[in-house]
Amino acid sequence: MIGTLGKGAPQSRVLAGFVHCAASGLTGAAFGSMLGAAGALVPRPAGQILLAGVAAAYGAMQLGIVRLPLPESGRQVPATWRYRFRHLLVVFFYGAALGPGIGTRVADAGFVPFLGAVALAGGPVFGGLALGTYGLVRAGAAAALATSNTCRIHERVTFGMRTIRLWRSLAVAQGMALLMVVLIGVTVK
Repeated sequence: MIGTLGKGAPQSRVLAGFVHCAASGLTGAAFGSMLGAAGALVPRPAGQILLAGVAAAYGAMQLGIVRLPLPESGRQVPATWRYRFRHLLVVFFYGAALGPGIGTRVADAGFVPFLGAVALAGGPVFGGLALGTYGLVRAGAAAALATSNTCRIHERVTFGMRTIRLWRSLAVAQGMALLMVVLIGVTVK
């Protein structure tokens, strides 16, 4: 995907990045709104206790203690799109598939309690804002990496792979912060 976003002249890479981010943010917002609407139907104390349990379980998975299923399709975005459609449509489709966070592989166990928190936190508007922001940031990271002029595409990807331990450590910290927020939410209500 980064190779697709990084294709062409600098101006076309920037435009592709904007299109990719817009599609990702929009589909993330739509999915978040649906998740928030569904979560609004769950009674608060029971939902919060369940969410605390899910956060603890997936936190243990993040630390490598247990193995649990992830809400994912188990595949990446289709490579055939690059040969069937125009470049801007391909980056739009890739962004749309990545925005909700579940259309491809889920790399981080902390995403599961995040989805639960989005569902229980405040209805469709909050859900749309939360997952729309997630989709926008997720796509923005790829777009920024693809549009940078500092190195070639393969060097950008290998830089990300070399820094994976840092990203995993940050993900564990994110999961622990989410667990604390959920536990505080359970005790306040």
